[in-house]
Amino acid sequence: ALAAQRSNVSNTSTSSFTYVPTKHWSFKSMKHITSKGILNAYPFTFTDNVTRYEFASAVNNALNNLKAMQNANAKKLRVADMIELEQLIIEYRSELKSYGVNTLWFENFLQGQGVNLNQVETKVRQLNS
Repeated sequence: ALAAQRSNVSNTSTSSFTYVPTKHWSFKSMKHITSKGILNAYPFTFTDNVTRYEFASAVNNALNNLKAMQNANAKKLRVADMIELEQLIIEYRSELKSYGVNTLWFENFLQGQGVNLNQVETKVRQLNS
């Protein structure tokens, strides 16, 4: 069991330090949520050498900002803008989970807005194929 645990841990850290291809769709989604104010600033200076961990960290910041906006009753974002964020959550879910990020509140909120999360998952699979 210990050997299995150890290999599991190394897999997580390996995927975290996997570089995201420079033409990956998630850069465009990250720019979109930044332009909508979900993120205060675009987190990457260059698109080469960005790791999955760095993406997950930016997604976590976006979620925290959204939580703060929600509490401050900020101007309403369009559901389409939040779906862009959800696509990033789906893409980087394993990294977010490994850092203990809770995305359930956001996904419950989206479902309450009538978003079909299965359709968003399907779209991410299409973007990745």
